[in-house]
Amino acid sequence: MKQLISIFLISILCSSCSIYQQISDSYFSSRVVSETNCNELKTYEYNGFYEPSENGKEFEKINDNYFEKLSFENKPILSFVEIKSVSKSFDNLGHKVIQMTLTDAGREIFKVYTANNVGNKIGMIFRDKLISAPLINSEIPGGKVQIPSGNDVDIDNLYVYMLKAIECNNRNK
Repeated sequence: MKQLISIFLISILCSSCSIYQQISDSYFSSRVVSETNCNELKTYEYNGFYEPSENGKEFEKINDNYFEKLSFENKPILSFVEIKSVSKSFDNLGHKVIQMTLTDAGREIFKVYTANNVGNKIGMIFRDKLISAPLINSEIPGGKVQIPSGNDVDIDNLYVYMLKAIECNNRNK
């Protein structure tokens, strides 16, 4: 009986923790964004989604079992201008991810780019660091993009940085 009560209390606490985490993330995010100094964000050259290129800037990525060097164009396909919002979430395996919603213009650019580049990679580069370079399997028409947490990706810090960048972009409109 004591075990049953303990399990019940744990399940109540866990569901409350999830709600508390969402509320605290929301509060923290709004506070961080309101205190953003946009000049701090201009120190990075690469921020966005990039097309692979043999003559572009080279980036290194450590994957699960191997080291990869990839080169990308200097100009992004999508930048913070085309990102409408970001949120933190979890994938099917319970790993942290960043969910992005693109603007209408960004959704159209991404849809056309992915439709024309099936079988190729796309570089997700933020703060001058290659976060991910997934293979495009099909057209992505919905304007929703997910950044996975890899071996060396600090999703929490990247999320805050992206919130600040989007806010600065909105201030400049």
